[in-house]
Amino acid sequence: MDLQTQVLSTHASSLVEEALRKFGKIRIQAAGSSMLPSIRPGDILTVHRRDMTQVSKGDIVLFIRKNRLYVHRVEEKKFSGSNCRALITRGDSLLKRDTPISSGELLGRVTSISRGRRHILPRPTLSASERMISSALRHFDWPAKNLLRLVWRIGRHRAAHRDHHR
Repeated sequence: MDLQTQVLSTHASSLVEEALRKFGKIRIQAAGSSMLPSIRPGDILTVHRRDMTQVSKGDIVLFIRKNRLYVHRVEEKKFSGSNCRALITRGDSLLKRDTPISSGELLGRVTSISRGRRHILPRPTLSASERMISSALRHFDWPAKNLLRLVWRIGRHRAAHRDHHR
């Protein structure tokens, strides 16, 4: 990432963080593929401000780390006594878990996903077919992952074309 892109990314993530903290709700567009098949690049995510006590295992959360925004699924909550001190997250299509998320990094929980004209409520678990796709994405090498991403994009294009002609 060049310096200009890094500066823009830092400003964008700061604006998202500030807006969410101030207004409690924000809509952002997904850009990466770490949450395939649950969230696709281009999906619009509605995120509501939440703290550690309002997040559960299986929730999809938005967090900030090193001036970058991430949207990943909560796999575990770490407690110190009765207080949640950290969240363990991972992208659905990633092999490795993220380093623990502190309360200062957590911005909120994804409450809906808009894909074309469809509004999807995030589920805490993946369906059997989504688990198979997720597992394949975790274990395939780079060319296979790009092929799967292309298939997703073609499907998204077809769905948008179908929605447009209804």
